[in-house]
Amino acid sequence: MHKAVTGYGIALLTFHLPFVGPGGYACILTNKFLLLMGLTAVLFAAFPFLGSWKFPAKEWFTLPHRSMLLFAAASIVSAVLSPFWKASILGSSRKEGLVSVLVYFAIFLLFSSYGFSLRLAAYLSGGSMTVFCLIALLQFDGRNPLALYPNGMNYYGTGTDYMWEYLGTIGNVDLAAAAMSLFIPLYLLYIFLQKEDPWRFFLLVPLALCSVVTIKMGVLAVFCALCGGAVLSIPVLLGKHKSAQKLSVFSILAALVCLLAFLRKFDLSGGFLHELHEILNGHISGEYGSQRIAIWRQVWEVIRERPLFGSGPDTLSLWGKGFTGYDRTMQAQITTVIDAAHNEYLNIWANQGIIALAAYLTALTALAAEWVKNGVRGTQITICGCSILCYCIQAFFGMSSCMTAPYFWMLLGMLSYRNRQSKRI
Repeated sequence: MHKAVTGYGIALLTFHLPFVGPGGYACILTNKFLLLMGLTAVLFAAFPFLGSWKFPAKEWFTLPHRSMLLFAAASIVSAVLSPFWKASILGSSRKEGLVSVLVYFAIFLLFSSYGFSLRLAAYLSGGSMTVFCLIALLQFDGRNPLALYPNGMNYYGTGTDYMWEYLGTIGNVDLAAAAMSLFIPLYLLYIFLQKEDPWRFFLLVPLALCSVVTIKMGVLAVFCALCGGAVLSIPVLLGKHKSAQKLSVFSILAALVCLLAFLRKFDLSGGFLHELHEILNGHISGEYGSQRIAIWRQVWEVIRERPLFGSGPDTLSLWGKGFTGYDRTMQAQITTVIDAAHNEYLNIWANQGIIALAAYLTALTALAAEWVKNGVRGTQITICGCSILCYCIQAFFGMSSCMTAPYFWMLLGMLSYRNRQSKRI
């Protein structure tokens, strides 16, 4: 069974990540969804031929696993009780219906039970992300490799000729940002911490390419994730030195308070810092955060309608919430429908309800506590935890998708497995 899970992980990192399929960006979501389902179906179809494949019994008595089980159960109840229950099975717009949620749960359970080589995860994802970055760099150069944009259009036509910013082999730049938040810290920390691996410097290639693409994308959520993750990881990295660890926690909290106080007092510039200054002074505009404030307000209206079990996985778009207005870039009156909260935690609450959200956050908190406690016992725990932390920070402004989420759930499972192994030492 361990070999089967390893093969599944290799397939996800080697084929699913760089895969595009026919039809360009118009079909990329469907193509990646079908590939994910196909790979998962092959794995489960092989179960009867794998001999003994029982999950470790002790897994179910850990808080992260019980919480994730409750998350999956609440998602099932949400789909059953949904007013859009047919749409909630596969999802109404983003292919994140009940089927995808259960696949994510299965990925977590499999990799937390049988583990996966961090070395394999780093090198295989590094190769795939290199392919992604090379395609993205060509697109930044005005080219259209693989004819991903229709009718000879290019990246710089997005917003005028082509509505959304799609990039590389992942698509939406917000989803690309999620992948960068996950893999950049993975490569960086692997290079610095896995000193017994003489080949680790090859990861400088995907690290450099990902960094360049991230800068060119200019998605602020990535920078928030990387900076926030770096700061919050300091106590874990100093785990062997308890006094320094406590001092770092105090220093981080003090610096955060001082920074917020400074930004509340002084309006430094336009853009994000100006918006943060206004928010801290109680002046909140729906235009802030690329209209995320306005989106969150409308999502909150949906949450108030069905707070307990939500409206069903990936059914937010069916509420008809959105905006109508004149788009200066496209020079047209357009109507947009909100199909994602642009905040993964609000998205879970709106779609699957407060029970699912509470279970999900409990699992993440429990895994984080184990990461802080066990990080000193192994560099691989530290690396997995830091990558997950960065992803969770960008999730406040980003979206989950079957194009990127499997790698997050895979790393969650790997962290859980490493935590369990460290307790046996």
